[in-house]
Amino acid sequence: MHNDLLISQTYITLFPRLVKYIGSRTGDMDSARDVAQDVFVKLLEADIVLFRKEALVSMALNIARNLIVEIFRRQIVDMKMREYLAITRTWTVDAESGLLARDIESLEIRKMETLSQQRRMIYRLRRFEGLTNEEIARRLGLTKRSVENHAFRAFHEMRDYLRKRI
Repeated sequence: MHNDLLISQTYITLFPRLVKYIGSRTGDMDSARDVAQDVFVKLLEADIVLFRKEALVSMALNIARNLIVEIFRRQIVDMKMREYLAITRTWTVDAESGLLARDIESLEIRKMETLSQQRRMIYRLRRFEGLTNEEIARRLGLTKRSVENHAFRAFHEMRDYLRKRI
Protein backbone atom coordinates (compact mmCIF):
# COMPACT_ATOMS: atom_id res chain seq x y z
CA MET A 1 0.00 0.00 0.00
CA HIS A 2 2.88 2.34 0.80
CA ASN A 3 4.25 1.86 -2.72
CA ASP A 4 0.95 2.78 -4.34
CA LEU A 5 0.74 6.03 -2.38
CA LEU A 6 4.37 6.90 -3.11
CA ILE A 7 3.92 6.08 -6.80
CA SER A 8 0.74 8.16 -7.09
CA GLN A 9 2.42 11.13 -5.42
CA THR A 10 5.44 10.76 -7.70
CA TYR A 11 3.17 10.44 -10.73
CA ILE A 12 1.72 13.89 -10.08
CA THR A 13 5.12 15.58 -9.97
CA LEU A 14 7.18 13.43 -12.31
CA PHE A 15 4.77 12.63 -15.15
CA PRO A 16 5.09 15.97 -17.03
CA ARG A 17 8.90 15.88 -16.76
CA LEU A 18 8.97 12.26 -17.86
CA VAL A 19 6.81 13.01 -20.91
CA LYS A 20 9.11 15.86 -21.85
CA TYR A 21 12.20 13.67 -21.38
CA ILE A 22 10.80 10.80 -23.44
CA GLY A 23 9.44 13.14 -26.11
CA SER A 24 12.83 14.84 -26.46
CA ARG A 25 14.44 11.46 -27.08
CA THR A 26 11.81 9.97 -29.40
CA GLY A 27 10.53 13.11 -31.12
CA ASP A 28 6.93 11.99 -30.62
CA MET A 29 5.01 13.62 -27.78
CA ASP A 30 1.91 11.44 -28.24
CA SER A 31 3.96 8.28 -27.84
CA ALA A 32 5.87 9.92 -25.01
CA ARG A 33 2.66 10.15 -22.97
CA ASP A 34 1.94 6.46 -23.60
CA VAL A 35 5.47 5.46 -22.65
CA ALA A 36 5.34 7.59 -19.50
CA GLN A 37 2.10 5.82 -18.56
CA ASP A 38 3.85 2.49 -19.18
CA VAL A 39 6.62 3.54 -16.79
CA PHE A 40 4.14 4.01 -13.96
CA VAL A 41 2.27 0.81 -14.80
CA LYS A 42 5.57 -1.07 -14.56
CA LEU A 43 6.28 0.60 -11.23
CA LEU A 44 2.86 -0.41 -9.91
CA GLU A 45 3.40 -3.99 -11.11
CA ALA A 46 6.91 -4.20 -9.63
CA ASP A 47 7.20 -6.48 -6.63
CA ILE A 48 9.49 -4.27 -4.58
CA VAL A 49 9.22 -2.12 -1.50
CA LEU A 50 10.27 1.50 -1.90
CA PHE A 51 10.98 3.77 1.03
CA ARG A 52 12.21 6.95 -0.65
CA LYS A 53 10.86 9.06 -3.46
CA GLU A 54 14.39 9.50 -4.86
CA ALA A 55 14.70 5.75 -5.37
CA LEU A 56 11.35 5.73 -7.16
CA VAL A 57 12.35 8.63 -9.43
CA SER A 58 15.61 6.88 -10.28
CA MET A 59 13.76 3.66 -11.02
CA ALA A 60 11.23 5.51 -13.18
CA LEU A 61 14.00 7.12 -15.23
CA ASN A 62 15.70 3.75 -15.73
CA ILE A 63 12.44 2.20 -16.89
CA ALA A 64 11.85 5.15 -19.23
CA ARG A 65 15.35 4.80 -20.67
CA ASN A 66 14.81 1.07 -21.27
CA LEU A 67 11.46 1.72 -22.95
CA ILE A 68 13.06 4.35 -25.20
CA VAL A 69 15.73 1.83 -26.25
CA GLU A 70 12.94 -0.65 -26.99
CA ILE A 71 11.18 1.94 -29.18
CA PHE A 72 14.36 2.45 -31.19
CA ARG A 73 14.82 -1.30 -31.53
CA ARG A 74 11.27 -1.64 -32.85
CA GLN A 75 11.92 1.21 -35.30
CA ILE A 76 14.97 -0.63 -36.62
CA VAL A 77 12.94 -3.82 -37.00
CA ASP A 78 10.21 -1.85 -38.76
CA MET A 79 12.79 -0.35 -41.17
CA LYS A 80 14.17 -3.80 -41.92
CA MET A 81 10.66 -5.10 -42.65
CA ARG A 82 9.98 -2.14 -44.94
CA GLU A 83 13.25 -2.84 -46.79
CA TYR A 84 12.25 -6.48 -47.14
CA LEU A 85 8.85 -5.48 -48.48
CA ALA A 86 10.42 -3.00 -50.91
CA ILE A 87 12.79 -5.67 -52.21
CA THR A 88 10.07 -8.28 -52.67
CA ARG A 89 7.82 -5.75 -54.40
CA THR A 90 10.55 -4.77 -56.86
CA TRP A 91 10.86 -8.39 -57.91
CA THR A 92 7.39 -8.23 -59.39
CA VAL A 93 8.11 -5.03 -61.33
CA ASP A 94 10.76 -6.59 -63.56
CA ALA A 95 8.99 -8.55 -66.33
CA GLU A 96 11.91 -10.93 -66.64
CA SER A 97 11.67 -11.91 -63.01
CA GLY A 98 7.90 -12.45 -63.14
CA LEU A 99 8.28 -16.21 -63.10
CA LEU A 100 10.70 -16.04 -60.19
CA ALA A 101 8.32 -13.72 -58.33
CA ARG A 102 5.45 -16.20 -58.79
CA ASP A 103 7.65 -19.04 -57.53
CA ILE A 104 8.71 -17.00 -54.51
CA GLU A 105 5.12 -15.98 -53.86
CA SER A 106 4.00 -19.62 -53.94
CA LEU A 107 6.78 -20.48 -51.46
CA GLU A 108 5.68 -17.53 -49.37
CA ILE A 109 2.04 -18.67 -49.38
CA ARG A 110 3.10 -22.23 -48.52
CA LYS A 111 5.13 -20.95 -45.56
CA MET A 112 2.29 -18.66 -44.48
CA GLU A 113 0.14 -21.75 -43.94
CA THR A 114 2.60 -22.95 -41.27
CA LEU A 115 2.37 -19.71 -39.27
CA SER A 116 -0.06 -19.42 -36.37
CA GLN A 117 -3.43 -17.99 -37.32
CA GLN A 118 -2.66 -14.61 -35.75
CA ARG A 119 0.80 -14.30 -37.31
CA ARG A 120 -0.56 -15.40 -40.69
CA MET A 121 -3.26 -12.71 -40.53
CA ILE A 122 -0.79 -10.02 -39.47
CA TYR A 123 1.70 -11.08 -42.16
CA ARG A 124 -1.00 -11.07 -44.86
CA LEU A 125 -2.33 -7.66 -43.84
CA ARG A 126 1.17 -6.18 -43.67
CA ARG A 127 2.66 -7.88 -46.73
CA PHE A 128 -0.18 -8.10 -49.20
CA GLU A 129 -2.53 -5.33 -48.11
CA GLY A 130 0.22 -2.91 -47.07
CA LEU A 131 -1.38 -1.93 -43.76
CA THR A 132 0.70 -0.30 -41.04
CA ASN A 133 1.13 -1.83 -37.59
CA GLU A 134 -1.29 0.74 -36.18
CA GLU A 135 -3.95 -0.12 -38.77
CA ILE A 136 -3.52 -3.85 -38.15
CA ALA A 137 -3.72 -3.34 -34.39
CA ARG A 138 -6.98 -1.41 -34.74
CA ARG A 139 -8.46 -3.93 -37.17
CA LEU A 140 -7.57 -6.97 -35.05
CA GLY A 141 -8.11 -5.36 -31.64
CA LEU A 142 -4.49 -5.89 -30.57
CA THR A 143 -1.86 -3.59 -29.16
CA LYS A 144 0.62 -2.08 -31.59
CA ARG A 145 3.46 -3.80 -29.74
CA SER A 146 1.80 -7.18 -30.09
CA VAL A 147 1.40 -6.61 -33.82
CA GLU A 148 5.04 -5.50 -34.09
CA ASN A 149 6.25 -8.61 -32.28
CA HIS A 150 4.13 -10.98 -34.38
CA ALA A 151 5.11 -9.21 -37.60
CA PHE A 152 8.80 -9.31 -36.69
CA ARG A 153 8.69 -13.02 -35.96
CA ALA A 154 6.63 -13.79 -39.06
CA PHE A 155 8.92 -11.80 -41.37
CA HIS A 156 11.98 -13.33 -39.72
CA GLU A 157 10.61 -16.87 -40.23
CA MET A 158 9.66 -16.04 -43.81
CA ARG A 159 13.06 -14.56 -44.61
CA ASP A 160 14.87 -17.61 -43.24
CA TYR A 161 12.53 -19.96 -45.10
CA LEU A 162 12.95 -18.14 -48.41
CA ARG A 163 16.73 -17.87 -48.03
CA LYS A 164 16.97 -21.65 -47.72
CA ARG A 165 14.89 -22.19 -50.86
CA ILE A 166 16.14 -19.49 -53.19
